Amino acid sequence: MAGEIVLCLLSAYMTAYQSLRRFAKKNGPPLTQAAVLVSDAGTAVGEAFVNLSVSEGAIVVAASHRQHKSDLMKLGVQRWYDLEKMDWYAGIEDGTDLLIDTKGYYGNIDLPRK
Repeated sequence: MAGEIVLCLLSAYMTAYQSLRRFAKKNGPPLTQAAVLVSDAGTAVGEAFVNLSVSEGAIVVAASHRQHKSDLMKLGVQRWYDLEKMDWYAGIEDGTDLLIDTKGYYGNIDLPRK
């Protein structure tokens, strides 16, 4: 069982890492002070995006189901939206540099830097 858990974590973190590297390569690393919005952040991939973005100094906003809010805030999320209310769309208008849409609600897009 432990090996399967490691493989799941590795898969989630590699997905997040490779995506963030692509963004950084395009816009210049690191993500310091970049506003990153992660939709469905309570999933394994979503949490990996949150963790890696916070570790690079990003300002992370998350949308998730309510039961994940506390854990995400502990990871360093600075603002949280309730995914079920879809009010996280408002966060896109608040100067988001990078939208990470883990479920395809909006579509992954690189937003222009301010």
